[in-house]
Amino acid sequence: MNLMLSKIKHIRSRVPKLIILGLAFICLIINLFIPSVYANGDGQVILTVNQTFNIDEASSPPENTFSYLLTPNNIANPMPKGNSSEGYSFSIEGTSAVQIGISFSTAGTYTYELRCVNTAAAGYSYDIQVYNIEIHIKNDLTSSVIFKKSDGFKASEIHFAHHYKVISSETNTHSEETVTISGKKIWEHGNAPVNEQPDHITVLIKEGENTVKEIKVTKLDGWKWSVQLPRYDNDGNTIHYAVGEANVPRYTHKVSDTDILNTYVSSGYPGDSPNTGDIFNMRLWLTIMAVSCCFLIILLLAWRRKRDEVKQQY
Repeated sequence: MNLMLSKIKHIRSRVPKLIILGLAFICLIINLFIPSVYANGDGQVILTVNQTFNIDEASSPPENTFSYLLTPNNIANPMPKGNSSEGYSFSIEGTSAVQIGISFSTAGTYTYELRCVNTAAAGYSYDIQVYNIEIHIKNDLTSSVIFKKSDGFKASEIHFAHHYKVISSETNTHSEETVTISGKKIWEHGNAPVNEQPDHITVLIKEGENTVKEIKVTKLDGWKWSVQLPRYDNDGNTIHYAVGEANVPRYTHKVSDTDILNTYVSSGYPGDSPNTGDIFNMRLWLTIMAVSCCFLIILLLAWRRKRDEVKQQY
C-alpha cells in the first residue's frame, strides 16, 4: 500500500511539469503564428523608376525629359515630400533613373499608380504603361513591394521606354484621318461590399501588344467612353485597335467588341494581396486555442490512465 501511495505521489509531482510543457507548447505556437506588435523598423520605402530613351541615329529630338505622376489610391496614403493635391510629380532626363522615398509609420497595405504624363508630340512614341504599386508594411515596419502593369501581371521593376523618330509628311498621306472607338462598362457587383466597388476604371486601347491610349472612366461618365485615334500608321497601313482594361481588384473582366463586363469575385481572386499579418485573425486564434486544449486534454488523460494503472497493481 505504501508503495502504491509513493507511486501516486510521484505521478502527481510530474503533473506540474506536464502542464508547464503544455503551456510552453502554446507559447511556441503563438510565437510562430501570431505576428509581433512591436515596431522596430524605419518604415522607409525607396522606389526606383527607370527610363530608357531611344533616338534614331539620323534625328535630333528637341526634348529628352519626360514627366511622371505618382498618385495614391487612397488620399490617406503617405506620399513623398513635395507632393501636391494631384499627386507627386517628377521628371527623368534621357536614359537614367530616379529614386523616390516614402515614409510609413503604420502597418497596412498601400497602393499607388505611376504613369508618364507627357502629351503627344510629333515624332515621339511614349510608354503609356501604368504601374500599380502595392506596398505592404508589416507591424515591425519592414516592407515588401509588388509592381503590376496595366494588364495585371507582375513586373520585376518600374521601367518606361520612350522613342523618338522623325516623321516625314511625304510618307503618310492619311495622317489627318481618324477613327472613333467607343464602348461602355457593364458591372455585375453581386455581393460586393460598397467599399470594394470601384469608382473608376482604366480602359486600354491596344495596337497589337502595345497600349496606345488609356482612358479613365467613372460613374460620372455613365461608365461610357469614346476616343478618336489615327486610322492609319506612318506607312499608310490601317491600324487595327483592340480594347482592354487595367486590372480591377476582385473583378474579372470580359471584352465583347468594345464593351467590357466586370464580375465580382468574393474569394480566391488571383490579385488578392498577401496576408501581411496586420489584421487580427480570429480563425487563427480559435484554431490555436482548440489545438492547445486538445493537447492539454491528452496530457490529462495520459496522467489519469497512468494513475489508474498504478492503482490496479495494488
